[in-house]
Amino acid sequence: MGRRRRAISSRLLIRLGALCVAIGLACLAIGALAPMATSTRVRLVAAALFALGVAAVPAAIVARRNLRQLQSSVASVGASARAAAATTAAVTRPVETPFEAEVRADVKALRARLDRLDRNSTQRRDALYRQTESLIGLYVELYSDAHSLPHFRKWAIAPDLALHLAQLVRRTAPDLVVETGSGSSTVVLARALERNGRGHVVALEHNEQFARATQQMLVDHGLAHRATVQHCPLVDVEVDGEVMSWYDVSALSLPRMIDLMLVDGPPAATGPQARRPVLSALGPWLRAGTTVVLDDMSRADEVAIVEGWVARGLVTDVERLPFEKGVAQMVVSDVHAGTPPPDR
Repeated sequence: MGRRRRAISSRLLIRLGALCVAIGLACLAIGALAPMATSTRVRLVAAALFALGVAAVPAAIVARRNLRQLQSSVASVGASARAAAATTAAVTRPVETPFEAEVRADVKALRARLDRLDRNSTQRRDALYRQTESLIGLYVELYSDAHSLPHFRKWAIAPDLALHLAQLVRRTAPDLVVETGSGSSTVVLARALERNGRGHVVALEHNEQFARATQQMLVDHGLAHRATVQHCPLVDVEVDGEVMSWYDVSALSLPRMIDLMLVDGPPAATGPQARRPVLSALGPWLRAGTTVVLDDMSRADEVAIVEGWVARGLVTDVERLPFEKGVAQMVVSDVHAGTPPPDR
C-alpha cells in the first residue's frame, strides 16, 4: 500500500511540475507580447512558476526511477526469501527411508483391502438374507405338506427368481410355460401350475443326462403330469445372418401358443450371446403379450441381447428385477407375434 502511494505521489509531482512549466511559459509569452499590459508582479510569478516546474519535473522523474528500482529490489528479495524458505523446509523435512516407504505402501494397500472386504461382506450378508427370505417364502408358496424343494445353487436359478416365478404363475395362471434349460426351475414351475390346477411346462434341455435327471425329479415330486423335459441337442442355426448354436426344435410340437417363457439356457459357454436365438426359433409359438423372463442379466451378453431386442422392437415393457443374478422381464410385442404352426 505504501509503495502504491509513493508511485501516485511521484506521478502527481511530475504532472504538477509540467503544469507549472506550462503556466510559466504562458505568462512569459504574454509578457513578451504585451509588456506594457503585464505588471512586474505577474512576470515575477510567471518566472517563479517556470523555475519551479523546471526544477520539479527532473526531481520527480528521478524519484520515480528510484522507486521502480526499489520495488524491483524488494521483489527480488522476496523471491530469494521464498526460495530460502523452500530450501530450508526441504532440508529440515525428514527423509523417508526405503523401509518406511514400503511400510507406508503396505498400510495403504491393507486399508484398501479391508475396505473391499467390508463392502463384499456387506453385500454377501445382504444377498444371504434375501436368498433365505426368498427360500422361506417359496416353501410357504408351494410346499406345506409335500416334498422338499431341490437345491438352488450352482447352475440352478436363485431362490429370489424361483419365488418370483412361483408368484407369477400363481397370479397369471398360464396354460403353457416353456423353459430353455431344465432343473430346479422346472420343478418350481410345475408345482406352481399344480397349485393352480391347470397348465403344463415344456423344458428344452441340450444335455441328455440333465434331461433325465430333471424328469426323475418331476417323478419324485409327483409332478410328471405337469411338465415334460424334451432333449434338444444344440445345432447350428442362422440368426440375423449369423450362425449360432441353439436347441434343435425341428421336432418340437407344442399344444398351444406360449403364455410364459423362462430363458435360462443354453449356457454361456456354448457361445457369445448364446440365448439370442430364442425369439426367432420359438417365434411360431409366441403371441403378442407373451411374458419372457431372462435370467443372468448380471452378464454383459444378456444385457446386449435385451438391448438388441428392444432396438428392433421385438419386446416391450422391459423391467430389470434386482435379483442376485440379475433378471429382466418383458413382453413380446405385436411386431414379433408369431404365426401358429399349421398343425396347431
